[in-house]
Amino acid sequence: MSKVKKTVKKSPAKKKAKIGRPKTTGAGVPMVVRMHEPQLKAIDGWISDTGLSRPEAIRQLVDWALENAKKSAAPPPPADPPIHIVKRAKEARA
Repeated sequence: MSKVKKTVKKSPAKKKAKIGRPKTTGAGVPMVVRMHEPQLKAIDGWISDTGLSRPEAIRQLVDWALENAKKSAAPPPPADPPIHIVKRAKEARA
């Protein structure tokens, strides 16, 4: 009597869930920026409307400002305080 070996296929190994915060935007370059209370209040007000984290909201505001700067022929006048950019961003989303 001959013995026939059956080959049993193994199920693929399951990936273990990684512990910690997921990588969302890549490494990037950390940047420390000093902001004054009126700026933070305006940004946090905009964040409460959007539900974004503060870093993501600031990235979106910078992207928005850069995109709008490309559309205009000249940069905004220096008398235009940065806080107005936040207010304009909030109005644009409304």
